[in-house]
Amino acid sequence: MRQGIKIEIPLKWEENKKKGLCPVCGESKEQFDKYMKKFCNGKHREKFWSKITYWFQIRNKIIKRDKKCVKCGETDTSILQVDHIKPIA
Repeated sequence: MRQGIKIEIPLKWEENKKKGLCPVCGESKEQFDKYMKKFCNGKHREKFWSKITYWFQIRNKIIKRDKKCVKCGETDTSILQVDHIKPIA
């Protein structure tokens, strides 16, 4: 399974995450809402994850846009993969 692609995560967020702080605001774990482990609150968790794009989202956008393989013409989207001619994984 392919992982998410971190397209728009600010460098400061990455640094905060490595330090064990809330990636978005930099608050320490002692200030996190109850039951939160990596983010200080649910709003910041959602803000962080909204910056991640997953392979299936990219695939679906391309298939929706092109409706067929631009190289071989295949139109059966149930078997069509974005990289089916020259796999990248």
